[in-house]
Amino acid sequence: MRVQVEEGTIIGPLLVESGFILNGVVTADVTVEPGGDLELNGAVSGGVVVRAGGRAEVNGTVAGDVANDGELIVRGVIVGRLEKGADASTTIERFAQVEGVTY
Repeated sequence: MRVQVEEGTIIGPLLVESGFILNGVVTADVTVEPGGDLELNGAVSGGVVVRAGGRAEVNGTVAGDVANDGELIVRGVIVGRLEKGADASTTIERFAQVEGVTY
């Protein structure tokens, strides 16, 4: 799988349909589609949606809500709410923060 790496600022929403490493900032929402794989080492000022068949790893900060229907690993901070679908895989690592709670 081809992986795109972004170091800067992305203005507006981002749609992830393949491998994507974000070391920068997205100023709006991010949606991870089936087959998409997001490694977030930076920040998202909006929310993140992980669709069934998508994968996201949050090592940085998400200011908004996260809705997971795929696979989600949280090592960083989710300021907003975390919503987990019935068939979703959600892993919250030690020292991660979700909704103000440190694990």
